[in-house]
Amino acid sequence: MPETLESVDVAVGQSATFVDPTGVEHCAVVTSVFGHASKEAWEAHMRAAGHDPATLDHGWRPPSINVVYVESDASKTDSYGRQIARATSVPHESVQPAHGLKWR
Repeated sequence: MPETLESVDVAVGQSATFVDPTGVEHCAVVTSVFGHASKEAWEAHMRAAGHDPATLDHGWRPPSINVVYVESDASKTDSYGRQIARATSVPHESVQPAHGLKWR
């Protein structure tokens, strides 16, 4: 993770770029956020839980998200149009070295 990344702008209902397992990018809508959107919020949470963030063996990581996006396969349609697809527990690209299954 880059040293300068201390927060990400993410919330339910916002758009995000989802990169599927094959590396194809999709415009997506965030349906759930797991974790803290900033290092500062994470540190406050850890202190409130009785932990000193400086002594933990791990630091803040951008949250994982669930998303919904429009299926890229044009043959997958229903009475509403192109089908939607979902992806769950998608990690931020700063902690996902693979070419796919990440968000930014």
